[in-house]
Amino acid sequence: MMDFNQPGSPANAGLSPEARHNVERLKECMRGRMESVLSYLLPAGKVRSGKFYVGDVQGNPGDSMVVELTGPKAGMWYDHATGQGSDIINLWAAVRHLDTRRDFPKILDEIASWLGEATSPVRSQPAAKPDRHSPLGTHKDHGFCPQRSTAGSNPGACAAPLPGQQTLDKTAQTTPKHTPGGIWAACAPAPADHAYLQRKVVQAFGLRLYRGPLVIAGMACNGALVVPLVDATGKLVTLQFISPGGDKRFLPGCPKKGAFHVIGSLTEIIVIAEGFATAASVHQATGYQTIVAVDAGNLQPVDETVREQHPHHTIVIAADDDIHIVGNPGRSKAEEAARSIGGFLALPDFGSNRPDGVTDFNDLAQLHGQGAVKKCIGGAQRVPVSTANDNDWPEITHSTVSDTSEPFPIDTLPTVLRDAAMEIARFTKTDVASAAVVGLSVAATAIGKGARVEEKSGLLHNPAMFFIASLDSGERKTPVFQNMTYPLEQWAKAQEEHHVREVARAQAENAVIDGLLGSMKRQALKASNGEREILVSRMAEEASKRKEIPASPRLFTSDVTEEKLFQKLHAHGGEFAVMSGEGRQVIDAILGRYSGGNRTGDGIYLAGISGDTICRDRVGNEKSGPEDLAIIQPCLNVCIMVQPDKFMELLRNPVLTESGLVARILPVSPASMVGSRFEEPDEQGLNEYAMEGYNRTIGRFLNAKRLIDPMTGGRKVHLAVLGAGAKEARRQWHNIIEREMGVGHELEKCRDIAAKSVTQTVKIALVLHLLENPDYLLTERSEISLATWKGAQRLIEMFLATAIRFRESAQTVACELASDRIVEWLQITGRQTVSNREVLRVGPRPRMKNINEVNEIFDELQDRGVVRKDPSRNGWLVNPGLFKGVIATVAVSPI
Repeated sequence: MMDFNQPGSPANAGLSPEARHNVERLKECMRGRMESVLSYLLPAGKVRSGKFYVGDVQGNPGDSMVVELTGPKAGMWYDHATGQGSDIINLWAAVRHLDTRRDFPKILDEIASWLGEATSPVRSQPAAKPDRHSPLGTHKDHGFCPQRSTAGSNPGACAAPLPGQQTLDKTAQTTPKHTPGGIWAACAPAPADHAYLQRKVVQAFGLRLYRGPLVIAGMACNGALVVPLVDATGKLVTLQFISPGGDKRFLPGCPKKGAFHVIGSLTEIIVIAEGFATAASVHQATGYQTIVAVDAGNLQPVDETVREQHPHHTIVIAADDDIHIVGNPGRSKAEEAARSIGGFLALPDFGSNRPDGVTDFNDLAQLHGQGAVKKCIGGAQRVPVSTANDNDWPEITHSTVSDTSEPFPIDTLPTVLRDAAMEIARFTKTDVASAAVVGLSVAATAIGKGARVEEKSGLLHNPAMFFIASLDSGERKTPVFQNMTYPLEQWAKAQEEHHVREVARAQAENAVIDGLLGSMKRQALKASNGEREILVSRMAEEASKRKEIPASPRLFTSDVTEEKLFQKLHAHGGEFAVMSGEGRQVIDAILGRYSGGNRTGDGIYLAGISGDTICRDRVGNEKSGPEDLAIIQPCLNVCIMVQPDKFMELLRNPVLTESGLVARILPVSPASMVGSRFEEPDEQGLNEYAMEGYNRTIGRFLNAKRLIDPMTGGRKVHLAVLGAGAKEARRQWHNIIEREMGVGHELEKCRDIAAKSVTQTVKIALVLHLLENPDYLLTERSEISLATWKGAQRLIEMFLATAIRFRESAQTVACELASDRIVEWLQITGRQTVSNREVLRVGPRPRMKNINEVNEIFDELQDRGVVRKDPSRNGWLVNPGLFKGVIATVAVSPI
């Protein structure tokens, strides 16, 4: 891995000591803003567990490439797919398609420019004399790179003044030393006792102090605070100077429109204010990230930039209340800005005895304290959408797709599974349905072919089922899945040492047999006919003693082809599972992505769940001979958690519907908890005691399956039958389903799903029965009670209702589902207009693929009265009626 810290690295070779020092300063500055640097270079990347993941240096989505964000290795990256890696400067070069040997000075100049710094060129020795404003430092708290003091150890000391006084006005041409980066690099951190900060009672929050002869439009800047203003990419574009007396000037010749200064780290609520002191007061009172827009006219350009970068955050405009100025520009511009993005407006409330001259939140903080500021921000109101043309809009009609989730009947589960599912739901802050269905599938997998249930005389079933939990991204599927499958993983891990020994013994015995066979073969070739016949018989006898290599103790896979799944099932005696907390690959396999010949890959899934014999007959080859394999009474369990769009793709496939696989899926649609997963102080971690009964029971199932029947020499298989009450309840349930599948009845259009309901109930009843009484698995026979049957039937009623709802959704136009996400997004963001480009870039996930898909969905929304074509641009106007009854206030959390 190349590291530019190493003296021998190609790009570092031949640099002067000053240049090497400058390179290290640049790297330190980048480390202080590592997440911003990576988001700029590779916008498709994601931050997870303190690291940055992306597909590759081309910026493709994925997680093959990882970059360290913190610690001594911050900026170091490695691509697991290619084996390449290096440091952050090398990564910048790779992304920008620059050569680190030939273009090294250019690379550093680009980095310095992005950081808003001035830096001397980096050349081979002899190096040019560096510009004395080039040394860089770091200030990780505020995202900029303040220069370390060069005037001694006093932290308030300043760099040497600029030589020669120059007065700048709006028409002046700036010199290199008067660029934003040049001036900023020459400034020291602002002292806390600066007169302006003390008078306003605010902290510096990333400001610096200017010392020098600069005069702008009549204001001497010596001793002024310097506010760094950046653009949407984070690049420093201009500076604001604030004198000790409060006069303010901008650096001439630099763009101010849309530029801003950020105070604090990103929070769910972002506040935008005019001046620095106002924004600082709001941040000190609320803890929210607060953005300085510098004046009322710049509020709207800034808030539109912030909205584009953070489409799902709540944005509050903290207005100045300029009641003494005609037209109250502070309030009117703030209202206009809030309305443009569907934001909230907060006004300072000075009460009935308002003193003269007070206008903003800094005044409010000094008069009534931070509590008053916090109260006003918390009472922010969404700016009403203009209703001037309300009468021109039709009444909005709703989508025909139901989004009502069937509540999971958690009380039907036996205690051990119920306690575990509820604990995982509490710990992960998710709907209990997710953990419950994974737990049911884990139990069915652990039971496997160790038990069968008799539906009626001559009709037996293994507990083989196909569960799907349909959830959006961000619903914490992984921690739920990992915790509920933990006993399967632990059991397999415990068996691994024994398995390794068994494999070694089988291989050793087979090697001995192979040696004997080889020896006898050589003898047979030389023997007479009679002796050869004897040797061949002995060879056949020895060959029959060959040991099968024991299968891995792992009980499930999360990504498998149809061919490999057959091998796994066969190796495990016909029982195996496919389970995944992110099941897109599983659905792709079923859809036929790996099957070839435009055929689906559902055959083995269908047979494995139904219990039908699976055969594989092949010609084979000269060494192995013909292949004739069969799996009798297979028991395949499937449980995947997947996004709704992928599940819909499965449901809309006509081949899978006709084959009967879709009808066998038991789906749940857990309620989303996003937006309510707040953490409490000293919150309890996972309660292992609540999980103990579930984990122990799954282990007992797995161990019981290994018992041998002394009479037959094979594995013991438990038989569960329906007791008298359960048998009658099954008959009545069958008749209800049969009647409702008739012409004109409720289940007529989904007969394929309904027809499987009784058998599915029987399988669920077996799992519940054994979870309640795990010792039954050690016996030959047991009876399922009426109470257990009723619980299983309630579960199937829930699964059936959910499956029908998904079927109806899949049968509607696909864009109708996406249109509901668009409606919700429009309501949350409050957009009155939206362009096609905005929908593609910052619309709700999963994002639209192209303009044609956007137009298709918005045409449907236009039919429903939600939007209409915007003749002024390539986009859409939003019906103001969409915002009636939507969120009215912002809740401020304690800090």
